[in-house]
Amino acid sequence: MDSQDVDKSKLPPALSLVIADLVKSFGPAMDSSNGKWVVPVNKLTYNDIPLGWRIRMRQYYVFSPEVKASLATVDSDTVTNGLRSLYKDFRDQGLPPNDILHELHSAIMGRVTQENAEYREPAAMAILATMFEVCVIFEESPVSTPTVTIDDFAN
Repeated sequence: MDSQDVDKSKLPPALSLVIADLVKSFGPAMDSSNGKWVVPVNKLTYNDIPLGWRIRMRQYYVFSPEVKASLATVDSDTVTNGLRSLYKDFRDQGLPPNDILHELHSAIMGRVTQENAEYREPAAMAILATMFEVCVIFEESPVSTPTVTIDDFAN
């Protein structure tokens, strides 16, 4: 089965509302970020997340408060369940983590037009990073590990 055969219509229309809301908040979020990401210590390693995706998710996790606030304006269970279901479909196909993340990112981005291209990609990455951190996509290591705060020393 090819990833193109996965039914991406599982993602609810509310996801587009979340993206639109995030686009509005990107400017203020950049100015107020504390540059910290809380993530289970072994989650990235356990799920074999490639370095490039680790870097991107860490960069865009700064928008997690905006993602969570935006999700609160829609049926967040529908959005998270849709993403979780799509993730499981890709995982059950045996796709490697890199491909799963690419497919999820593409599905979240949706139809990119000249008018929305500038912000849809960052909004999709912010959603993806947040869903990873809160374990909607991928799993925590079965070995109990503490959560650590990773500081962004560039800030």
